[in-house]
Amino acid sequence: MLKAIEWRTVFGALLVISGPLSALLLNGIATNVMGSGFIITALLVFSVAIIFKASGVPIRATLMLLSLPVGFAVSLVFAFSGSENTLFFQSSISAALSGGILFLLAYQKGFVFNYDPVPTSSIVISVIIISLGPLFLITFFQNQARPLLELYDPPSSLMVALVIGGLLMLQNKGEDSLAKYQFSACYGAILVAGLSVFFSFWLYDIGLVQEEWYAITNPDFFELYSETQLLILLSLLYSMLFYAVIVLISIAKNKTEDIMLKNWHLSEAYIFLTFMIIAPQSIYETIAGAAA
Repeated sequence: MLKAIEWRTVFGALLVISGPLSALLLNGIATNVMGSGFIITALLVFSVAIIFKASGVPIRATLMLLSLPVGFAVSLVFAFSGSENTLFFQSSISAALSGGILFLLAYQKGFVFNYDPVPTSSIVISVIIISLGPLFLITFFQNQARPLLELYDPPSSLMVALVIGGLLMLQNKGEDSLAKYQFSACYGAILVAGLSVFFSFWLYDIGLVQEEWYAITNPDFFELYSETQLLILLSLLYSMLFYAVIVLISIAKNKTEDIMLKNWHLSEAYIFLTFMIIAPQSIYETIAGAAA
């Protein structure tokens, strides 16, 4: 049975989220695709929170530490499906916002929690939910999402493995192994985010600036160009899912001292990536385009 404070955490979060969602629905602004970004992120995080609660982990602790990486991972899966339907980019933004909202609702300065380690069986189930849940839930909610096989890209997997493996080797030998994985997973994801932005600008330079004549003469160019840009996001998706799993294991093992700081740094990198690659059109761009 949940304690009174846990019921307040759960229902308080649900009530706050229901406010803006109700306003969007009543005004006809939210679409099914956009709403699925909120639903999937919340469903994944609350599922793990409830599983961990059975072992004494406060729901607030799980929401506070896991919401951001899960929201970012779901956001990237939606963004990768954007080539089939541009509405998926709306869900990409809403999934990331959902992670941020859940984090803010659960955040409490100076929140201290102690509990026994979570059983291995609960950890394994939760890891499966976090790593595979975003992929299967999105294809379940949206039949226009990409096939699961398209989310498998060996070069991107190799890139992430090399980056994280290299950062692991650079860590101090005497440091706690889980702490080393926390550092390598977080800053590996940040490094991959930076590389994604770099590759995106590089593609723009060689594809639309230096080879502008080719874009005019080849009608398939823009499709190929957008597909290549979206493919860059897969390496970041893999690293984000890996980091989410490391955070989950850290919560289960009660070793979360520096997770908040790492989540903050990861948020900065993801916000920068969003502004550079998948941000919606600004009001200024809309007005300028209409006036042109």
